[in-house]
Amino acid sequence: MYAICGIMVDARQVFDKMSDRSSFLWNTMMRGYARNGPYEETLTLFHQMQEAGIHPDNFTYPFVLKACASLSALQEGKEVHDHIIRTGFESDVFVRNALIDMYSKCGSLDMASKLFVTMPNRNVISWNVMIAGYAQNGHACEALALFHQMQQADVKPNSVTTVSALRACASLEALQEGKKIHDVIIRNIFELDLSVENSLIAMYSKCGSISVAREVFDKMVKRDVVSWNAMISGYAQNGHAEEALNLFHQMESGNIKPNQVTIVSVLPACADVAALQEGKYIHEYIMKNELELDVVVENSLISMYAKCKSIHIARQLFDKMSKRNVFSWNSMIAGYTQNGLASEALSIFNEMQLSGTKPSAVTMISVIPACARLAALQQGKDEAGSRHIHTYFVCMHSCRPDRGGMAIL
Repeated sequence: MYAICGIMVDARQVFDKMSDRSSFLWNTMMRGYARNGPYEETLTLFHQMQEAGIHPDNFTYPFVLKACASLSALQEGKEVHDHIIRTGFESDVFVRNALIDMYSKCGSLDMASKLFVTMPNRNVISWNVMIAGYAQNGHACEALALFHQMQQADVKPNSVTTVSALRACASLEALQEGKKIHDVIIRNIFELDLSVENSLIAMYSKCGSISVAREVFDKMVKRDVVSWNAMISGYAQNGHAEEALNLFHQMESGNIKPNQVTIVSVLPACADVAALQEGKYIHEYIMKNELELDVVVENSLISMYAKCKSIHIARQLFDKMSKRNVFSWNSMIAGYTQNGLASEALSIFNEMQLSGTKPSAVTMISVIPACARLAALQQGKDEAGSRHIHTYFVCMHSCRPDRGGMAIL
């Protein structure tokens, strides 16, 4: 009971006191850890189960493989797979589905695909885990191709299938494909659960069809924070800053409270319209509601203040960061360049390199104009001490158009 309810500490105390443990009890405990964590305990119990002389069955393996997937533990997953082969459970459909899911989530799509193709029997979950595997690993075309194969095989898609297919459409910005999947949803009279509706909003927004995304949003009977975030992000990404900010305030005044994803979605809208007061309000909201200031939120704040010409506040936030990534440095360098502070841009570029952070192409896009602004190309190369700038200039020179409009390579 404790394990099913996710109260793993109490469940483990009861389990440890038991002298006679059946495979059902071992499986129940592993299921609890696989769902609620810590996932490592699932693997520990799996080994202890065998040491106790209890043989794993077709219920055991999916829980263990789920834990491997959650940990991205490919090597451990392969070892469990070897064990499955030895015990003769590889052909079990539930075990095979769990194997496909594990390999997909660990990034081993070739193995996942091989297991899927060689399955003697497939159910809707088999198709779902393979389509999701392709979509989650950036193979959107393969995901959509498999979605169509699924229909040709007379396997009826469900809401889980369509969420993955819509994600693939969004990734490809394939509006027509997305509309077809929307039609499939309507024809099959799926119960429009939140995950499907949220995916439709995200797909239409990503494909630039923001008015249709809003129609889906407005027709929703129930919305969660993901629904609001998808719509706000859609507005911001499509250049509708005012609508994004208005929707943020509507969300704030309702029962759904904004989270970090909301903040990261709405701050670019403030930057786009140079709405400093709105940006400051959102910053105060973060502090007042004690939302976690992780590096993504901090980077968004720095970018917003810089684009709103409050570069001193951006620098204050930057200096207070406990952890920075390349996006943090890029935001600050770009902020200085955009505000005409070329010397400061080059200075912080120096600091970036001294910190051991490797500049990216985006870094160069901000640094090069700073060099040009100072009319000091050589100074830019020497003071920055970076081969990256020189390489960038060589690339620009090598790829300059000739008189016939062709690049000189």
